[in-house]
Amino acid sequence: MEKNEEKYISNLIFNKEDKGLTIIASRPAMGKSSLGIGIINKISSEVKDKILYFNLESSKETLSKKINENNVEIITTPIKIEEIESKCKEVSKSGLALVVIDYLQLIKNMELSSNDIINRLNRLSSELDTPIIILWQLSRKLEERVNKRPILLDLKEKINIEDVNKIIFLYREKYYNKDYKLNNMEVIIAKRNGFLGSIICNIDYENNCLIEIKNYSLERNNTKLSRIDTITKLLNCYGENNINGINDLDLEKFDLSGIDIKKTKFDPQKVKNKNLYYCDLQDQDLSSFDFTGVNIIFANLKNTNANIDPQKVKNKDLSNSNLEGLDLSNADFTGVNIRSANLKNTYAHINPQKVKDKDLSNSNLEGLDLSNADFTDVNIEEAKLENTNAHINPQKVKDKNLSETDLEGLDLSNADFTGVKIIYANLKNTNAYVDPQKVKNKNLYDANL
Repeated sequence: MEKNEEKYISNLIFNKEDKGLTIIASRPAMGKSSLGIGIINKISSEVKDKILYFNLESSKETLSKKINENNVEIITTPIKIEEIESKCKEVSKSGLALVVIDYLQLIKNMELSSNDIINRLNRLSSELDTPIIILWQLSRKLEERVNKRPILLDLKEKINIEDVNKIIFLYREKYYNKDYKLNNMEVIIAKRNGFLGSIICNIDYENNCLIEIKNYSLERNNTKLSRIDTITKLLNCYGENNINGINDLDLEKFDLSGIDIKKTKFDPQKVKNKNLYYCDLQDQDLSSFDFTGVNIIFANLKNTNANIDPQKVKNKDLSNSNLEGLDLSNADFTGVNIRSANLKNTYAHINPQKVKDKDLSNSNLEGLDLSNADFTDVNIEEAKLENTNAHINPQKVKDKNLSETDLEGLDLSNADFTGVKIIYANLKNTNAYVDPQKVKNKNLYDANL
């Protein structure tokens, strides 16, 4: 597997830019602590600020042998939630990068429910702007099922999962099936803002680190991401620019952003399967190339001067592609999939009623003129509509859902938010009148008002 690919996939599990609460949950002996320490070692090598590691089952001497960096403070004494809060606030004054709690059920607060503790840790994470990882031991009830892989329902009975930014489950088939030859860990990403699915890893349990990603199967918005070995590694091309031509080679997930493609005779029509999926071409001059029939989902074409005709790219699919800075003023988006696409500053004329499935979810339309756009029944969840002059009626958008939608600067002075979901929404400078008693579930969680 290419290094860039493995780094990207491992960062889906956890990276230093993650925010809020992450829960890593499993039955015993699945590798929670190994993965937790692996994450600590990964992040501690990338940051200078302190990491707090609350481990309530092992000794400090044992854990110290598994921690690679000296910016990790280990706390092993029984502790209450109030003491965790106090310790984190104290350390944050001089810089706190990460908090890891192994594991939640051992916190000494018998009078508080798991949900109460999660709520308090969630507030703490927001207050300190510091990610918190909570390891969680699931009950043996799930082992009554034929398929013993954990699911969100195993947590929903205990907590409000909307308070958690990311939920990861761990599973090892060999634990239940002794005849199973492999001892891989299956990392199941069940909740996050992005790809969901399974990552199959080799774990060095003795040294507590992820040593190899063997395979993965992930999906977001019907877009699938899976392990496909590169036919040719292009080592001669990568950094040396001496390959004669990129013809019939598999460039999926390949980074060409630092390569002079003029020397490589790059032609989107001649790469294998016309496939530029996840290919990074940022800042190249692509003005003379033909993208007819080319797969550019997840491709980074920012500032490339590429002449993209949405009607002619493969399957009319621009989902997750980065087209920022291109001139799309004459482009026709009828029937085009633009979910999660970055169309910022492209001068595109978007008719929400005509794009595929009326779906603008997670798309970045910042700076476009949407003053005449009709958003009736349009999915704008997580969409970025800042500075678009859009006229949004919360009662008419799909499912009355504005969660994580960026509406900063729009005029919402006459908008009715009764029954509208606005968690994580950005309503800054919108003149909106929001009645907390009338929004959906009376929930303003992390909304920017």
